[in-house]
Amino acid sequence: MAFSLWAFWDDNITRRPWKAFQSRFYRLDYAKAQAAYDEENKKLQADAKYQELAKKLAAAQASVTRGELGQKLAALEKQEVQATVRFKELDQEVKFIKSELEETWYEYDHAVQQKRNPKPYQDEIQQLEKAQSQARSGARSCARQTRPDQRGNQEDPRQRQGSGGRVRQTHGGAR
Repeated sequence: MAFSLWAFWDDNITRRPWKAFQSRFYRLDYAKAQAAYDEENKKLQADAKYQELAKKLAAAQASVTRGELGQKLAALEKQEVQATVRFKELDQEVKFIKSELEETWYEYDHAVQQKRNPKPYQDEIQQLEKAQSQARSGARSCARQTRPDQRGNQEDPRQRQGSGGRVRQTHGGAR
């Protein structure tokens, strides 16, 4: 224990005598910067144009928080929250359908490999792809409603991928 205390004292006090000078310099530099700030602040407070702009800024901020703009902003934020919740629900539905679709593709591949009839799986794949397409279009419309000012006419990257977003292959070659 004594050795630890000595090591701390030796490392931080006796080997670094400039630390006191450095600390004093930082205090002086801070005081100098504070004085310069106070001087500039006094000049601004005396400037009539600055006072006018400060009043306009305060009025604009009050209008945004309490006026008609504030009410409109609050209504839009509420709509955004509702649309975001709906989008997340639809996005989760898309993920569930995609999972079921992957399972059905596996069963289809397995039926082909086992030389069984894959027709029931093809029908189920078509139904799931249709459901996935409908859920994605609903999610895209929710996404457009959420932030129409920021999204513009951007194309959804998932739209270009097609139904599954990947090319299906079996061990026997491409379909």
